[in-house]
Amino acid sequence: MRLAIEAYVERGGRLARFGANFLWQIRLEDDGKRQICHKFNAINNDPVAGTDKAHLLSTAWEDKDVAWPGASTVGVNGLHGLYASWGGFAPHGQKGFTVYRPEHWVFARTGLHYADIFGDKERIFAYEVDGLDYTFRHGLPYPVAVGGQPETIEILAMAPAVLAEDEPDGEGFRYYVRSSDHEGLVKCVTGEVTPEGLARYKYGAGMMVHMTRGKGEVLTAATCEWVMGLKRGDRFTEQITRNVLDRFTNS
Repeated sequence: MRLAIEAYVERGGRLARFGANFLWQIRLEDDGKRQICHKFNAINNDPVAGTDKAHLLSTAWEDKDVAWPGASTVGVNGLHGLYASWGGFAPHGQKGFTVYRPEHWVFARTGLHYADIFGDKERIFAYEVDGLDYTFRHGLPYPVAVGGQPETIEILAMAPAVLAEDEPDGEGFRYYVRSSDHEGLVKCVTGEVTPEGLARYKYGAGMMVHMTRGKGEVLTAATCEWVMGLKRGDRFTEQITRNVLDRFTNS
């Protein structure tokens, strides 16, 4: 499926994705009637582990045995997000995106400026988000180069996210995932759980990105709750969505 999408974009296709959690490689069996994903336990339980089909392991895209970053297709990875605004995952954190490249066409007719936040009142930045390892130069975010990740990715807007759930003392929060996802994903990627690995993948960000690939282009607004900006009438989310649809459906 990913190869088909990438080939479509290479030929001049346009892909828009308003969602997140682009994390798992799955496998369809029984003529497509059954979906398989062993996730964290794939290396032990998936029949293709240790075979010449190990690249089809039903695990994270960034797993060391798969090594096919999600950013190759949609411009972001699940591993460098992942959670925000619920449980102990940045519960008082930012609920919208901070704009960093307001001159980009995606922000046309929005009136948004550098450092503006949009969608926060409608809480569009929440639950699961996807991002990239990144660095700042002169006040602007740039992706850290990774093998298999397109060099054309531009980070347009972003906000912090975490993979590990904080559990501060006292009442007032209900905790959900705790450390299980954090440890499981670190083991997938590095092959072991170490303090260094846990620290490296503890913090991340959710992003809106744009990239060109061949003759085509991709726009991803990587948050599961983007739709709430539309449902709740946020004019910025509405205009950005309209800009993408107009550009990507204009023959």
